[in-house]
Amino acid sequence: MIFTQEDIKKAVPDCEFYDFPSDWNSNGFSFNVAWMDKKSKYLLLMKDDGVDFGIKPDDLNKFLNYASAIVTRRHVDCYKKYNKPIIKINSMNKSIIQLGEYVRNKYQHRAIAVTGSCGKTTTCSILKNLFQEFGCDLNEHGNTLRGISWSLTNYNLDSKYWLFEAALSGLEQESSKVIRPYYSIITNVEIYYSINDNMIKNFE
Repeated sequence: MIFTQEDIKKAVPDCEFYDFPSDWNSNGFSFNVAWMDKKSKYLLLMKDDGVDFGIKPDDLNKFLNYASAIVTRRHVDCYKKYNKPIIKINSMNKSIIQLGEYVRNKYQHRAIAVTGSCGKTTTCSILKNLFQEFGCDLNEHGNTLRGISWSLTNYNLDSKYWLFEAALSGLEQESSKVIRPYYSIITNVEIYYSINDNMIKNFE
């Protein structure tokens, strides 16, 4: 999805904006050059104090060519010298989930979720190959460090199908609830999951 400033305002109501041009737009979150398309601009998450992921301030210069805006929890004066728009947020995790939910609410086609204690990645790979074989328009992404909401910020709203590898524990658990799939596939449930009440609730 391509975000406007108005999209960000609606998704994350408590954020603050600094130095935004009227025609601003952006792709979703990123903090890894390997994931970035040179023709696109991204929301760069900063690894501020109290944040366990993101771009270290000392490394920011390496990413500026890809930046649509700098996203931070710190005082904005720390980043004004870079001459980029700045978004100040209160919580990285909450903001990522809010933006993921915003994108999911705009999607009008069919989402597919694959979950289970093992076999998710293999099943997603098989499905991806099948969709490609039949020429179906598919967006897909596996688990990431920050979960599915993170991936959603870079998904294409026009794709007929979205495919997700959905986790039921760890950092990705809360983010996976955003999917709201049309089709769900459970590969298997091992003992660890069956004896954990929270995991059973997540399947439900």
